[in-house]
Amino acid sequence: MYRAEDFIRNCPLLKEGGVVNRLNKAKALNPFNAKKVANLGCSSSEKACLNFALTLYNPGNYPFEIGKLLINVSDQPTLDHVAEWIRKGSLGLD
Repeated sequence: MYRAEDFIRNCPLLKEGGVVNRLNKAKALNPFNAKKVANLGCSSSEKACLNFALTLYNPGNYPFEIGKLLINVSDQPTLDHVAEWIRKGSLGLD
């Protein structure tokens, strides 16, 4: 399993909002398909979480996506989940 997929599957905002179920139906998580994940229509906070997850897969915009996520997401469980991944540093990247 890619770390990006792990982040998505366990992100409180994405699980509670039904995004994980929609990604499963679109066959975007198994096998992991970054294009399908990126193209999923969802709220700005959900999109920020997905974009952050994609930077775990391809870290080119990692600092930029962290900033966007912090601006768009306000629920504490999701911020705690993100903080765990940030603390992992390069070990959290695929």
